[in-house]
Amino acid sequence: MLNAKGPQPVSRSRRIAIIALATALLPLSVPVGAQVPTTASVVWGQGGSFTTNTVDNGGISATSLNHPAGITLDSSGGLYVADANNNRVLYYAAGSTTATLVYGQGGVFTTGNPNKGGSVSSVTLDDPTGVALDANGNLYVADHTNNRVLYFPAGSTTATRVYGQINFTSSTANKGGTGGNPTASSLSSPAGVVVDTSGNLYVADSSNNRVLYYSAGSTTATRVYGQSGSFTTKTVNNGGGGSPGAATLSRPIGVALDGSGNLYVADNGNNRVLYYAAGSTTATQVWGQSGSFTSGTVNGGMGSGSPTANTLNNPDSIAVDGNGDLYVGDEFNNRVVFYAAGSTTATQVYGQGGSFTSSAGNDGGSVGTGTMIDPYVALDGSGNLYISDDGNARLLEFYNPAALSVSATHSTPIYQGGPASITLTVVNTGGVTAAAASVTDTLTADFTINSASNGCSVSGQTVTCTVAAGSSAASTSFTIYVTASTSASTSTFTNTANLADSVDTLSISRANDSITIGAQLTKVDSSLTQLMLSGTTDNGTCASGNRTLTTTDTIENTSGSTIDNPYAEIATLSQSNTLISQSANVTSVAPAGNVTFTFHIQLANCATFQLLFDVYGN
Repeated sequence: MLNAKGPQPVSRSRRIAIIALATALLPLSVPVGAQVPTTASVVWGQGGSFTTNTVDNGGISATSLNHPAGITLDSSGGLYVADANNNRVLYYAAGSTTATLVYGQGGVFTTGNPNKGGSVSSVTLDDPTGVALDANGNLYVADHTNNRVLYFPAGSTTATRVYGQINFTSSTANKGGTGGNPTASSLSSPAGVVVDTSGNLYVADSSNNRVLYYSAGSTTATRVYGQSGSFTTKTVNNGGGGSPGAATLSRPIGVALDGSGNLYVADNGNNRVLYYAAGSTTATQVWGQSGSFTSGTVNGGMGSGSPTANTLNNPDSIAVDGNGDLYVGDEFNNRVVFYAAGSTTATQVYGQGGSFTSSAGNDGGSVGTGTMIDPYVALDGSGNLYISDDGNARLLEFYNPAALSVSATHSTPIYQGGPASITLTVVNTGGVTAAAASVTDTLTADFTINSASNGCSVSGQTVTCTVAAGSSAASTSFTIYVTASTSASTSTFTNTANLADSVDTLSISRANDSITIGAQLTKVDSSLTQLMLSGTTDNGTCASGNRTLTTTDTIENTSGSTIDNPYAEIATLSQSNTLISQSANVTSVAPAGNVTFTFHIQLANCATFQLLFDVYGN
């Protein structure tokens, strides 16, 4: 008999259950995505290869690119890219590297002629460089060589509004005005566009050396940056030539807004980025010129081959995350630099192998996962980084590690010789969709790994659970079924799970689960009798084996003592079948009370078999 206060010797008593065949398929694990250091995880335009950079990758198509430029993303993770030299804009659904919508080529993915090989119209493009979306999903395209910006209603490839031209069939710079002078409604080589939350539009009017602001729905600008308030002048640095100031511009290309409506401008010709407080046309912060608003030299005067963490060489694009951190496409330094909020010294560099003092295209070597030529930059709402790698005819994505996390939990209590389950949960906080990921868990010798849920494989003491590409589900859980060693002493150890994407195999998130193994419980008195031998649940057929079976046995406690934390130790499971897990329906069984055990068994073949087990408790 078992004394509730401690163990007493008893003889072994085996309970035999004859189990009919049944199957229960576990659901497939829901996919999640992966991460970002300075090597890319996803590539568009090169058929999935990170080591090729062929223009149009053997022929213009829905999967090819030719000097891509501006990028923008919608709320679902769908991506728009200005495929400049193919004279089109492509749309890719979230998680796909094949475009499903094309602007500028009449719906055809195999042509790339300027203005479709004919005259300018509401459905044509010529060297588009900038793209932006408003809150309703309407698309704005800076149609650079046609000297205009087009507005496309959501889902339509026909423009219904034009900025910079009197109609859809004209394309002359500044509308052909006297002396080529601009007005508040003209444009000359617009490059970058951005829309605020109220639908107001900002355009980098590159050849007019200014940025224009248009109130929502209007095609006449009401504010101008770079020309001291004048809509009819266009001189470099407002007539100052090589002498910039806090209110001047030289060939601006990129524009971006932060969450408070403050404006950032990539002042390409002055080799700097400027910050304007919302509504102001005088900059109050500068990147790339060591804090000076009156210098505009390449790499701070050190020349094209001598960058530092504080210099820029013809920046062309900007992206701002929700923390106010800044990413700048540093075009002729062939890199993207990251500035923490409030700092003008970069602390991260993409494209130069971690070096702030090198600038060669593709880091002076061959194209790879972390190299680039003439990059443009963008962010999605989760902080994942996108780079249009212009000179390599491709688009790259770098995952934000904060978009994914992993946690580990375990069933309790766990005793020597007893069963347990460990759950690894991947939480997708950022809607990451594209690349596959895996979570790897290595257990100590204190556990025997019996099996794991679908999507997982077991090798020795390591379980690897792989999730496929393409989903942005909130979370995915994997279960590992184990048995604690009967010889393990009471101990605590750390169970570590690492999450890594399928390309980089780099750590994204780590969870430590401290597990205590208690001393083995006492075997229950042999007078404990079994009331029910069947209790099988048929959840399908066993045509090919390797299915999950659920069966139950109900045991009556005739020991005269209360049994706490009952569990079964398997003595025999015939025909090479494998116990995945077991559970008891109660944690305490009073005398004459019942406990029901549920066993999940992985079938190795389709045949009736024996299950023999002992019951333990305290």
